[in-house]
Amino acid sequence: MISETSIVQPYKSDDGDIDTLLKFLRTVTKIIDNSFNPPDSKFDKHSDSADYDFVEEKYKLGNQSIFFSIMHRMEFEAKYGGHAVDIVIIQSHGLSENQSISIEVSRRYSTPRFAKLSISVVDENISKKIIEMFQKEFDARSQLDETDIKRHVTSALVAVRRGAWSGAESHAKIVLDNDPNNAEALLYLGIARAAQGDLTNAEKILKEVLEKDPSNYDAYYNLGLVYKNSDRLEESVILYQKGLEVNPDNHAIQFQLARAYEEIGNKEKALFYYREALRTSPNPDGAFHYTGMDFTTHSKDGIARLEKELNGNDS
Repeated sequence: MISETSIVQPYKSDDGDIDTLLKFLRTVTKIIDNSFNPPDSKFDKHSDSADYDFVEEKYKLGNQSIFFSIMHRMEFEAKYGGHAVDIVIIQSHGLSENQSISIEVSRRYSTPRFAKLSISVVDENISKKIIEMFQKEFDARSQLDETDIKRHVTSALVAVRRGAWSGAESHAKIVLDNDPNNAEALLYLGIARAAQGDLTNAEKILKEVLEKDPSNYDAYYNLGLVYKNSDRLEESVILYQKGLEVNPDNHAIQFQLARAYEEIGNKEKALFYYREALRTSPNPDGAFHYTGMDFTTHSKDGIARLEKELNGNDS
């Protein structure tokens, strides 16, 4: 028995698109076994659900001897925008000589949707032919236009904000495969690499972002963090300063610059930038529901700490 798999990612389709998969499987199962022709009769239906958690539907299409088993599962999670996971799996049953073929189409949280073909057949040539048909048809469905690219850039940003690093990388790489000069996608890829400890590649990627877009203050911020985490504090200070030249009232850069100066030992400059970070706080009242980047409390702590130290030195 020859068993193989093939994956197309990204794959463009709507959630719960069963008809497209069934049409393809009906075509290729005839190549495996010309007598395989399940009727369009649903049976053995099951459903399961939990409020605000998931909905799953299963049924079979055909008869007791030859059929397709079909499963559609949806999972929900508010922080991922509600409908967070969508999975469709269709598998053949009753092919001659225990041969089988299935297709899974899934999108999971921040990971781009993919289509996966799994096939087990006795004839290697048939396996190759069906995989070629799958790749040709499903790749053709997945050609990205400008709207798709923008959607993947947005998905990469959302994944970064949620700390879903593999998802951020997947979406960013899809964009870069189609638009190598997309500085925003490159930025998110660099952030994801840095977050996973790959500081060497993160540095290269973020430098490339700044070559393409010298006004990208987020790149200065994140490259500064890479330098800081590589014990290159003096270089991080230079990056933060450049970031503030582009965006003078950037709260996050001001805070990181204050931290860097404090670690270097320049308490006066550190105190100045802690005060600047407090001045530009996006959440001065400490609203508990604020979800943006907020260093207000840390800035206040830094001010109190350094004022005490500096006043103690003056006395």
